Amino acid sequence: MKALNTFLDTYQQLDRNTLSLLPTIYEDEVTFVDPMHTVHGLGDLKEYFAGLYENVKEVSFDFGHRIVADKHACIQWRMRFAHRRLASGRPVVVDGVSVLKFSEHGKVVHHSDYFDVGSMVYEHIPVVGRIIRYLKEKIST
Repeated sequence: MKALNTFLDTYQQLDRNTLSLLPTIYEDEVTFVDPMHTVHGLGDLKEYFAGLYENVKEVSFDFGHRIVADKHACIQWRMRFAHRRLASGRPVVVDGVSVLKFSEHGKVVHHSDYFDVGSMVYEHIPVVGRIIRYLKEKIST
């Protein structure tokens, strides 16, 4: 699916300086859902991403398995990012899955991300991180 390839290529370019690319892959009336927020509309999505990328020093994605059916796609990914306020600025790796629905124009009209917020954020906050890691260890034994 050409629209999916365009989407993935664009995500590889995204950072705080390239948010102007979002209209090339998202419809104006897009709905974006992740474990922390639900955003409606391209304008609000740009603002949300601007906040996310504000303190990100670097970000990259490795895209894995893809399932495409009709105007829907499911993509497995691994994101590596370095954030000034998390993990002392060291790279953090998060695995996730995106479920996309494309419009007849080939742009995303609905985007849902699924990932572990703890491994992305909470585990990298000094005191909270120690508690989360301790709890995960106790629960898994």
